[in-house]
Amino acid sequence: MDNIEFFISDVAKKQIIELQCEFKKRNNVDIAIPIVLWVFEQRRGKYHIRPGVALGFYDNEDDAGDLMEINGIKIALGGADPELRRFIGKTLDCIDGKFILT
Repeated sequence: MDNIEFFISDVAKKQIIELQCEFKKRNNVDIAIPIVLWVFEQRRGKYHIRPGVALGFYDNEDDAGDLMEINGIKIALGGADPELRRFIGKTLDCIDGKFILT
């Protein structure tokens, strides 16, 4: 899916940058490309994972696939095309340390 209209708030951008720095330091890597993806509800034993936005990092640009630059940050959106539709026209925001789509 090309040219997805997707936005990142300044609050989310700040949180992503902080997490990037932490990821680089903890893993002793120079590259940390954010990947934004949707996590589906899961139950694993006593754990219940609620559906929502998740953030991870690639430490290799070749693994990241197609990158988008949004609000000054290079990111990848993870998932198959049908899953990516939930991001179209949305803004990634961060409230109380939790990423949400608005």
